[in-house]
Amino acid sequence: MNKTKKTDNVVVICYNRTETWNKRENALAFYREGARCCEGCEKERYANIILDLLDGEKVATDGFSTAECSTPLLTNAPDGSRDYGDRTDWKIVSL
Repeated sequence: MNKTKKTDNVVVICYNRTETWNKRENALAFYREGARCCEGCEKERYANIILDLLDGEKVATDGFSTAECSTPLLTNAPDGSRDYGDRTDWKIVSL
């Protein structure tokens, strides 16, 4: 996978869905919270994404999905992205 600065846009592939994040730290906060709130296979998927994001990967995957079978995640955002940059209620937690 291509590596880039930890502050650039990132793509996350999870459950064969593709999400584009405008900020790496927002993606990290989202998946850390998800990992904290779940267990088993779902937690493992989120942990794989978190590790890819922390390693500086431009594309982070859950370790089970593939880019070939992923589909864009449908959102209500006008540009089709899933940007949580306007959210102020996120707390960054560690695994």
